[in-house]
Amino acid sequence: MATAGQTTPTGGRSFPVYATQGTMRRVSIPVRFQINFIGVWCHESAVAGQHNMLAALYGTDGTLLAQSPMLMSPITSTTTPELVEVTFSSGATTFPAGDYDLAVSAGPGDATFVAVNGQNGTSGTPVSISRHPEGIYPDFPVSNVGLVDNVAPRAWDMFIDYTEIGPIPEIDDLNGNGQLSAGQVGNVLTGINLEAASVTLVQGAVSVPQAVTATSASEVIFDTVFAAGPGPHLKYGLAQLVAETVEGSSSPHTVVIRPAVGGAYVDLGAPHATAANRITAVADLSAGDQLEISNVVGGTIADVSVQADGTFDCAQDVTAFDVRVWDAGDATWGNAGTQTIT
Repeated sequence: MATAGQTTPTGGRSFPVYATQGTMRRVSIPVRFQINFIGVWCHESAVAGQHNMLAALYGTDGTLLAQSPMLMSPITSTTTPELVEVTFSSGATTFPAGDYDLAVSAGPGDATFVAVNGQNGTSGTPVSISRHPEGIYPDFPVSNVGLVDNVAPRAWDMFIDYTEIGPIPEIDDLNGNGQLSAGQVGNVLTGINLEAASVTLVQGAVSVPQAVTATSASEVIFDTVFAAGPGPHLKYGLAQLVAETVEGSSSPHTVVIRPAVGGAYVDLGAPHATAANRITAVADLSAGDQLEISNVVGGTIADVSVQADGTFDCAQDVTAFDVRVWDAGDATWGNAGTQTIT
């Protein structure tokens, strides 16, 4: 169950908001969380009016994880404590439990200072906030060197407001062997945190939701959705299986999609130059397509061998078999045709 939480402010932090330097503090968050906002308590401000503000969340190694847009005019009083909530529009918003650095940088941006530090309007908006060993410095598009020595103190606290996010699904196995077939019912996916999970099979840009029939914390039962509807469709071979809940998605789990019993497939390379020498029951074979073979008449699937160029061999008693093509151009299966042996 998701719960709300906040780290605790740690007393007034004085820093020179007139200069480029901001301030930072380290927080420890014990749960996987989604960031709501960085809160800044302004206890004291010597200058009323605009104090345009940027906030950022960093890993302890200095990696920028999330950054806010510039917040215009968040501070209005010189004596009354004010709370500013700085939300985020760039970077990830969900993070694992651990230690993080909160960073805030701000400065007055009324008309007097526009041309100098570029913190207001079109005269020069702060575009980013970057980490520095001694603090956090916003990068301004115009020089503010004239203000660097102005160290008017401000007493500001920082904290992070977050929502706890539960554990994400993890996949251990599929059907005991990592395989499933087209049209198979009752596939068993095992793992943890799978209650109410959906399941998707992914092959590159093709993503096909599967038909889930039951879930528990450790198991998902689903039927294979392979070539339903207008597409895109899956093909045979390797695929990535992903389980998803409201808490997030599992890491991709590699599985194998195989034909149903009595079927086979071949990935096509360059088709044989002579059309009459290759499969003729379906037209327009192209490199990258996949060919499915099934319904052998006069033998079994083992009696038919189709090569990557579309040519084939079969046992003497075989009189026909069905083929259909997965078109690499639009990731769809066409209609089946019957290859007759004369």
